[in-house]
Amino acid sequence: MYYYYITSVHENSITEFKNITRGNNKNDCTYLELYLENIVPRLQSIDLKLKSGACEFKVSEVCELLEISEAKVQEQLRQLNITVITPDVFLTIMQGADSEIGKMYAREIECHSPITYTAENIAYIYQLDLNLVKKSFEKLNAKEITSYMLPSIFSNIHIGY
Repeated sequence: MYYYYITSVHENSITEFKNITRGNNKNDCTYLELYLENIVPRLQSIDLKLKSGACEFKVSEVCELLEISEAKVQEQLRQLNITVITPDVFLTIMQGADSEIGKMYAREIECHSPITYTAENIAYIYQLDLNLVKKSFEKLNAKEITSYMLPSIFSNIHIGY
């Protein structure tokens, strides 16, 4: 149903941006660095599992992939009145998960999983400052982007941590 969101991490785009260097301030980095370090590996693990052809997921696998507790998974299964976790059920659980990746996926769904993204979509989905995202769009002279352009947008957003 919403598999394309998970597969929107494009290996060619990511490889192109992996050699980003930090700014002069050691506490300064781009959102792309955080995205590559924290979000991409999680999305890739989920994508691999969904593409594995498995008909069922174990509760422990769901917990690990979504970084949620077994109690949360069991609670969602009870609410859905479901005992078997299929790929579609996995995505439903992901949408309701209270982890970073689950919340991001839910926000993507709220935006109706657009094929092209506005600055407002990106800021909302990734919880970024809208003005920073708009400036990044302006640098690229873009009004809308596809998921292939996310690394370019993220590389222009400097954040401190």
